[in-house]
Amino acid sequence: MQCKCGFENAADARFCGNCRAALGDVPVGAVPNATASSAAPPVAGGRGPITARPLSRARMAIVAAGVIILAAGYWWMNRPPGRYKADNSGLRLIQVHGTFGFVDKTGKYVINPQFDDARDFSEGLGAVGVGDKWGFIDKTGKYVINLQFDSANVFSEGLAAVRAAGKWGFVDRAGKYVINPQFDEAGKFSEGLAKVWIGGIGGKSGFVDKTGKYAISPQFDHASDFSEGLAMVGMGRKVGFVDKAGKYVINPQFDYASDFSEGLAKVWIGGKVGFVDKAGKYVINPQFDIASDFSEGLAVVLIGGKFGFVDKAGKYAISPQFDNARDFSEGLAMVRMGRKFGFVDKTGKYVMNPQFDEARQFSEGLANVRVGGRWGIVDKTGRYVWKPW
Repeated sequence: MQCKCGFENAADARFCGNCRAALGDVPVGAVPNATASSAAPPVAGGRGPITARPLSRARMAIVAAGVIILAAGYWWMNRPPGRYKADNSGLRLIQVHGTFGFVDKTGKYVINPQFDDARDFSEGLGAVGVGDKWGFIDKTGKYVINLQFDSANVFSEGLAAVRAAGKWGFVDRAGKYVINPQFDEAGKFSEGLAKVWIGGIGGKSGFVDKTGKYAISPQFDHASDFSEGLAMVGMGRKVGFVDKAGKYVINPQFDYASDFSEGLAKVWIGGKVGFVDKAGKYVINPQFDIASDFSEGLAVVLIGGKFGFVDKAGKYAISPQFDNARDFSEGLAMVRMGRKFGFVDKTGKYVMNPQFDEARQFSEGLANVRVGGRWGIVDKTGRYVWKPW
């Protein structure tokens, strides 16, 4: 199963082996929990409804932590594609009989299936794995960087994170180390800085520049990439936002938060989600059970067990009615009704009726969809460019 960071995991994997994000349809698992209050009380041994008991502080903390983890997983799976998703360079990653290759927008093979693993192209290069080694190819399938790494991420801002001998570093497009392997984990460069982790379990996150020098020393329990000049960081149980000098612009006060997108950041406090501006002021008060970042002027929200879309004033652009939904991308949003997925436009009108067992967001005019156990590729009219294989 492919994570949105580009990493291709085992089919039964629950979490990404690269970025550790939850895999699959995270919101689907969240919906039953969100709607459980409206269902009939559970019955045990035929003795009638179980009487609700007040939760202890410890149990409440566990429940709150679980809800925040669900929110984090939902945000990761639905982060705006413009900031995170690798550009495909006109090529689409496909898998045939266990091997990976690439087709163009018409479904024609450009690079025949031959790799044991692969990631989407980014900045003209694609990371591929053969056996237990990774390298990078160009759009003709020619190796630009030979197989030599234990793992590799996509290129971002001219550099790619690679792992060798248990440590992560960064290479340029020629495969030369610009930053030697030294980190326990490493993210992608964003706005000139990359998040890194040192110290193993119980370690700290910081940020390095493209020379490998710390711009912000490792000091945070967790952190996100920089976006719109700010990065979410956490110390203890609260998170806030820092600038590129490591100075707090918004002090830690939220239970959880996502990156800034289109001028607003999603924040979680007291079990509800709202949105703040870069001064930390609420633009939309916390009121939703789950929400995504803003993308193309709208954000997905969950309230009362149904997903809908709100604008930046907090007004519903599409009323809550779906069993699941993801961000708008290229004018369309994936939604689920019952067990099937389809796509709607910004008026909420179906462009493709729910018919797929699984679907991904549109990118470069195409979207991956699954029918049965096979994946295909459709264009915005619903026509198959690559029939489910």
